Amino acid sequence: MIYKKSVKMIEWFIVGVLVLIVFTFLKFRHMQHRTLAVILIILLVFVAATGSKLVKDNNIDVKSFDGVVLAGKLYFSWMGQIFHNSKALVGSATKMNWEVNSSVVEHKIK
Repeated sequence: MIYKKSVKMIEWFIVGVLVLIVFTFLKFRHMQHRTLAVILIILLVFVAATGSKLVKDNNIDVKSFDGVVLAGKLYFSWMGQIFHNSKALVGSATKMNWEVNSSVVEHKIK
């Protein structure tokens, strides 16, 4: 019970920090800074949400050093697998025949 409560507390802390970062960066007047801020915020929210999901699904104790190391190893291996799968998907898509089917084009013209 205490473990779930501490994870919830950490999640709310991360959300609070992210909200503060949003308001701070949105005060910038230049559009480049806003775009960068939005990209960073989206990246931080993604990392926080996926990291939280990883910790919950694997019952990792983030209060211990070993738990943090295990969470880091799992997270980066998961990110590596996403990169590997994306690379395979793009490679397969580029090898496909993307030519227009001439019978379909002739049928639509008539």
